[in-house]
Amino acid sequence: SIVIHQNGEPRFVRILSLGGDEMTKAVAGDLGLSFEEAEAVKLDIGAGVAYAEAEQIILTHLDALVGEIRGSLDYFLSQGHNEAIASVILAGGGALTPGLVARLGEALNLEVKLGTALSDMNLGKAKLTSDQAAMADPVAAAAVGLATGVRAA
Repeated sequence: SIVIHQNGEPRFVRILSLGGDEMTKAVAGDLGLSFEEAEAVKLDIGAGVAYAEAEQIILTHLDALVGEIRGSLDYFLSQGHNEAIASVILAGGGALTPGLVARLGEALNLEVKLGTALSDMNLGKAKLTSDQAAMADPVAAAAVGLATGVRAA
């Protein structure tokens, strides 16, 4: 999903048909892997492990996703909204897709970063390691924002 906020208020919402799960399903289908195996391959690529066929599938989907996001932002701006878009915050599981932050930043010429909700919270009894919290952070951002009513800065 894309949500554009101005002055803390949502001004534009669009549900995207592409995301991290679609990339994983494409890798699974094309390479004959289970969803879990394909997800591991996708994350390994981000860690620098080479899987030539999977990497090409992911790059194709990544470019399509970046195109959808760019098109949505261009549409929003074409509707007479005078304020420029200052930055992009990615949230959700798809935000962890290797290469997405860098590719989107280059395509939009904007600062792009992962949403961080858990880093500002006392996780108490959750007992997450710092690595686990870092992986969960973008996934939890939307839920934490809705639950706490905190607006993005």
